[in-house]
Amino acid sequence: GVWTWRINYAYTAEENIVPWLLAGWWEPSHAADTRLLGLTVGRLLRAGQRMDLYARAAGYRHFERGLADDTWSVALSLMAMGHGHLPWSERLAFRWGFGWGLSYALDVLAVERIKQANPGDRTNRLLGYLEWQVDVPVELLFRSRWLQGCFVGGSVAHRSGIFGSASLFGKVSGGSDFVGLHVECLR
Repeated sequence: GVWTWRINYAYTAEENIVPWLLAGWWEPSHAADTRLLGLTVGRLLRAGQRMDLYARAAGYRHFERGLADDTWSVALSLMAMGHGHLPWSERLAFRWGFGWGLSYALDVLAVERIKQANPGDRTNRLLGYLEWQVDVPVELLFRSRWLQGCFVGGSVAHRSGIFGSASLFGKVSGGSDFVGLHVECLR
C-alpha cells in the first residue's frame, strides 16, 4: 500500500474557506494572528484513473502567540485527490484534493473564542473538518531520486460547527480557517 507523509505550516486566515479562501483571499486574521505546525499521515484506500481516495490522520500544534496557551488538535479525514498531467503525456503536473472529517482540539482555539465572543455563543473542541490542497511534484522543479514522489504546495484547513446546525458539534456557529504551505511524500 501507498502511505503519505506531510508536514505543513499555516497561519490563521481572516476569511472563511468558502468562498473567500478558495477564491484567493488569503489575508491573515487581524483578531488572532496565530500559527500551526502539522504532521499528516495518510494511506491510499483506492487508486483511480482520475482521482485517488486517502484516509488521513493529522496532528497539529497550535501556536496561540499570547492569546491563549499553545495547544494540540487532531483531525481524521478522507481526502479525494485528483491529478492533472502535462499535455500529451502521462507525466504528473499537479494534484488537487478536497478532504472532510472531524477535528478535535485539546482546548478551544483562540481564534474560535474570539469569533464566538458574544454572550450565548457556544464553543466546542470537536468540530467538522474540511481541507483543500493543491501541489506540484518536486521533480518538476528539482531532479533528485530522493525527492521522487514528493510534492510542494498549499492548503486551506477549516474547523467548523456547520452554522450551528449540528448537535454533534454542540450547535457551534463559526470556527477557524488556516492557510499554509506543505511538503508531502508518497512512500
